[in-house]
Amino acid sequence: MTENTPSTQSARVVAATDGGPDGTRAVRFGAREAVRRGMPLHLVHVVPQDLYPVVEDRSLEIRGNEVLHAAVALAHEEEPDLTVTATLVAGSRVPSILNEIGPRDVVVLSSRGPNELSRIWTGSTTIGVAARAGCPVLVLPSRYDADRPPTGRVTAGLQRPDASEALLEVAFAEASRVGASLLLLHAWRLPSGYDDIITGRTEGDAWAAHMTAKLRDAVAGLRERHPEVPVETRAVHGQPARVLVDAAVGSDRLVIGKPAHGGFVHHLGGTARGVLREATCPVLVVPAHVAEAGTGTDADVSAGASA
Repeated sequence: MTENTPSTQSARVVAATDGGPDGTRAVRFGAREAVRRGMPLHLVHVVPQDLYPVVEDRSLEIRGNEVLHAAVALAHEEEPDLTVTATLVAGSRVPSILNEIGPRDVVVLSSRGPNELSRIWTGSTTIGVAARAGCPVLVLPSRYDADRPPTGRVTAGLQRPDASEALLEVAFAEASRVGASLLLLHAWRLPSGYDDIITGRTEGDAWAAHMTAKLRDAVAGLRERHPEVPVETRAVHGQPARVLVDAAVGSDRLVIGKPAHGGFVHHLGGTARGVLREATCPVLVVPAHVAEAGTGTDADVSAGASA
């Protein structure tokens, strides 16, 4: 354990590893992400608490430390000069990981394949941490090749362009950090029974033009502050999660926001869940107190995570 508590320590990249192939991917990507961000790397391995009644405690501790030692060695192999710390904890995965992170951290998790029985782990851990963390969470999809060369493109989904200043700041910072262009995307769809009234008429084109103009207005100041980032703005009619996933194919990362409900960040909406399930690039989920994702409505009109 480090001396500082998660709430008081300096910013870190925190990667959770289970000792398997997915945990290995999280460690390797986390090491690179820590270097990109100029942060140390902190590794977390959780020994399942349910094993203690049936397995001798010392054996679990020995195995857990073996997993962590291997992860530290892998991180140093990936980035030799990186500062790496590690923590072994016992308990349920989601609360144990949440207890190890602070508001200034960035968490890296790797999801598992959609056809594997272990997808249950993805649902309970990846979704659980992303929903409840008070800091950004970067999720690597199982289909993402972490060794592929960067494509130089970041995609960001915005629910309300006029109420997404902080999320836009994050998106521009991510694009600048990795030397990428930025696609800003708003997807919209009206409730069933109303959507077909407008989409087949000129009102649909007018709405798309209106939202594209709002996107351009929202990024005017950020364009000036980040002249190194080429920006494209786009408003698209369609189911938000599908639009985002399709648009982000080949991106180096996809940035989405999540809302706070009743003053607390405690769940992901259908758009975010769909994106995390289907995305083929890393997804950065940014909490509401870091990035305002706007207020939800009965209509599914968001390309962000709050729908």
